[in-house]
Amino acid sequence: MFKNIIKLVFHKLVLINISIIATVLALILIMLNFYLDSYTLNGKEITVPDLADYSVDEIEPILKNRKLRYNITDSAYVKGKAPFVILDQNPEAGSKVKENRQIYITVNAKNPPKVELPNILDQSHRIAIEQLKVVGLKTDSLIYRPHFARDAVIAVLFNNSKISAGFELIKGSEVSLVVGMGTSNEKVNVPNLKGLTVFQADELLMSNSLNLGKVRYDDSIEDTSSAQISNQYPKDTLSDGTKTKLNLGSVINIWVTQK
Repeated sequence: MFKNIIKLVFHKLVLINISIIATVLALILIMLNFYLDSYTLNGKEITVPDLADYSVDEIEPILKNRKLRYNITDSAYVKGKAPFVILDQNPEAGSKVKENRQIYITVNAKNPPKVELPNILDQSHRIAIEQLKVVGLKTDSLIYRPHFARDAVIAVLFNNSKISAGFELIKGSEVSLVVGMGTSNEKVNVPNLKGLTVFQADELLMSNSLNLGKVRYDDSIEDTSSAQISNQYPKDTLSDGTKTKLNLGSVINIWVTQK
């Protein structure tokens, strides 16, 4: 009898302790949830504004009013845009973020960056064109001259003047490559340019030792970058079905449309 009473009391104490522990854990979870809600602003989110084309000075009050911050992480140069205007942002406009989030921005540089002409003499013109791309320069045309090494770069011209490796140019500048004709009178096939963009045609012609000539756009053009070539002269194939062959450095004229 006495033992049964002790067991009953012990059992009730255990249940009471378990209840107390459960109550304490529940209170802790409630407090923790309340704290997290407060820390994350009760789930409230801020919409990131579109900062494109604003100056750095202009975005300060815009972001401050929304309790956001910014950090300039990079710069680039876009011709025609004012210095220090916003070119890009991360997170992008319209994103949902928490208060005090930092917006990383790219601004337009005050002056265009300059690059040095790499040493491309005696290189194949295909390799030279790729090396120029790497540093941010463009190839305007290939000029063939008598030289024993076919397609080897024997000079680089900028504004019709010869320049050497190390010469500083504004990034994006165009240069002409003077390349060798080789010792034979070999001719090259004219590629079919129909359906290509002007950019694609220019690259294809240069890779085939030819040059892009006149570009004629019709009245349907709305976006020159996506417009396609509808015709070319000379054509890639003659009337008898044989491939058209031209001298190295010859020019191909094109007609472009968006119809």
